[in-house]
Amino acid sequence: MPTVNSVLGPLDTADLGFTLTHEHIFTASAGIQQTFPELFGDFKKLTDQVVLTLNEAREGGVTTIVDLSTLDLGRDIRFLADMSRRTGV
Repeated sequence: MPTVNSVLGPLDTADLGFTLTHEHIFTASAGIQQTFPELFGDFKKLTDQVVLTLNEAREGGVTTIVDLSTLDLGRDIRFLADMSRRTGV
């Protein structure tokens, strides 16, 4: 079976289910979160909101999200992988 790479490893394309193909889970200029964390306020609160939103999407039938954030938009693969593990999306 054909596969696609995900933040958690290869996925069989037959297992993708309903997929949102152009999303951004979190965006910021590259390095801003690390250099100026005060601009984001409580990062735990932001994380909790992402988990809530992804859980709502999953409950609505979304099983896969393609996050198109590039490095200059602050792509953080570790964050995305953590969100995927926590939500199943």
